[in-house]
Amino acid sequence: MTTARQVLEQSVVMFYQNYLPLCRINIKRAIVLLVTKQTTALGFTTESEWQIHSLQLRADVESSSS
Repeated sequence: MTTARQVLEQSVVMFYQNYLPLCRINIKRAIVLLVTKQTTALGFTTESEWQIHSLQLRADVESSSS
């Protein structure tokens, strides 16, 4: 079973506006960019919306493809 710590240690690819890969960033940084609306999510495989939970915040993140 995957723990939350293992998920947060993974990385994601960040893309330019023309969908060329820019760099790899850790998922914690990606969440910060989504919450502060400095970037948008491209899409998800099963859901068009998901939630980020913390002790002080619950945020809905929508896919830009929906």
